[in-house]
Amino acid sequence: MAWKFKYEKAEQEKLYALTNQKTVEVAVAKKVPYEKCEKCDRTAYRKRGTIDQRDRQQEKSRRRSRGMEI
Repeated sequence: MAWKFKYEKAEQEKLYALTNQKTVEVAVAKKVPYEKCEKCDRTAYRKRGTIDQRDRQQEKSRRRSRGMEI
């Protein structure tokens, strides 16, 4: 019988915790991808996809120049 009482008490505590929780929103700063412009000394914002695409193209051209195109 003691285990039944402990079980019921645990269930009540669980229900209380679920119904009385407070939610708090925390603002998180996103990292913004910046990079130097290749033609001048300005720092410019670019979309991450553009940066990745340029990097993939450069890697592909390096492989071609070495004769290692896959």
